[in-house]
Amino acid sequence: MRSIEDNADSESLHRSFTALLESMKRAERSIRTRPEIQPGDLAEGYLNLVAMLTVTIRRAHAVLAEDADEDTLLHWMSCQSIHQFSLAPSAGEYVRGLRDFPQLPSYQFVADIYKYLQWQDGGKRKRRWVMKSPNHLGCLEEVLAVHPKASFIYLIRDYRAAFASMCKLMEVHYKNTFKDMQPEVLGSVLLEFWAREMRCHRQQRQRLGDRLRMLELDYRDLIADPLPSIGAAYQLAGMELTPAGETAIRHWLAQNPQGKYGKFEYDLARYGIRAEAIDDVFGRVAEESV
Repeated sequence: MRSIEDNADSESLHRSFTALLESMKRAERSIRTRPEIQPGDLAEGYLNLVAMLTVTIRRAHAVLAEDADEDTLLHWMSCQSIHQFSLAPSAGEYVRGLRDFPQLPSYQFVADIYKYLQWQDGGKRKRRWVMKSPNHLGCLEEVLAVHPKASFIYLIRDYRAAFASMCKLMEVHYKNTFKDMQPEVLGSVLLEFWAREMRCHRQQRQRLGDRLRMLELDYRDLIADPLPSIGAAYQLAGMELTPAGETAIRHWLAQNPQGKYGKFEYDLARYGIRAEAIDDVFGRVAEESV
């Protein structure tokens, strides 16, 4: 059997994703012509099926139809975004090729989707968009070009554990799609990808200087007591965290404790990556956070 690295074809993958997007559009039009089927019900049913078939995925990254999720899902629709690395995480040629695409058009495309969704939900009404994804790491300038008033949150955490967790998530997600997925290949491709994104991140932070409004938070503090960190994020964005907001946050935390769906276990060694290699890419924070 050939490895994913051997049979990966960047252009065919792009064509496949474009065809998938067109299929999604046709499906949406079909749903709208049948009023007895609601898109929200369809999404919930699909997610329940995924959760039933793959318990480990829910433990790693629960996705709920009525909850917030990563805006990466919107960037996939541009078919030329760096966010699409997660659709074929072991295909080195494809993942490397994504960086050849200018990323600004994808952010402009998603901004138009925000406008549509905002209009669909009754207008802005003094609400803010929250763009949550680690895939923005190396695209600070693109985000600011489209959203010049954006504020950024950067989490400092145990990157060794975080990287192993991401590898496990990618492996579980796609093991049924890529039959010959090799953990060592996956680890190598992802480390190369994130090393490049981290270099872009550092370079852009230096170029942006005071134009960049960024708050660094320690992940351990966020887990121990989220409210002070959330309050600091509100303050950075020029917003007030009201008592009603605090109550809603506490309620959500009570309903969604860490490990709600079971413990997600992973091992960095499975992916052929040394801890020192993670430190070289992300810094020595890993040692301080263990």
